[in-house]
Amino acid sequence: MATKPPPTPPEVDPAYSGLSLDDLRDLRRELGDEESRVSYWRRIIQARIDLLTRGSSDGDIVERLTSVLAESGAVHRRLANLSVRPAGDIAALPDLHTLWTRLVDTGDEAAVESFILELQDAEQTLSGMRREIHQRLDEATGQLIARYRQDPAQALSALPDIGLR
Repeated sequence: MATKPPPTPPEVDPAYSGLSLDDLRDLRRELGDEESRVSYWRRIIQARIDLLTRGSSDGDIVERLTSVLAESGAVHRRLANLSVRPAGDIAALPDLHTLWTRLVDTGDEAAVESFILELQDAEQTLSGMRREIHQRLDEATGQLIARYRQDPAQALSALPDIGLR
């Protein structure tokens, strides 16, 4: 059985030369935050699709679920997730909250089907955004690794200064 060769270590990419080490760390943090928001909304949209495909006829289910999502544990974090903001040049999806809270007459099959298609389109867009964010996270991480390989002492700058001098 053939073994895989070890992965090639990342090299410094000149495209990132304008970013300081702190800038790269900030970029990774922003991309991580964006990934959390996009993933949250993707789950919300999937839940709405599930409700519609299961034929829920309870008119206030969206309102009740919104309330539960807002009241459980991490209120601040969940409320912050109510808007998808771009990290750099990643496109934002407008009006996801409106899409989530829209009421649809479950007795109107054509309206439900049309709305499900709209939700599925939003979910596919969010999935594409997640893939792009993951790719950019990998690139930023690779750039940090490449810089640390060039000068391992730079890794110490990520540690908090606790005054041990």
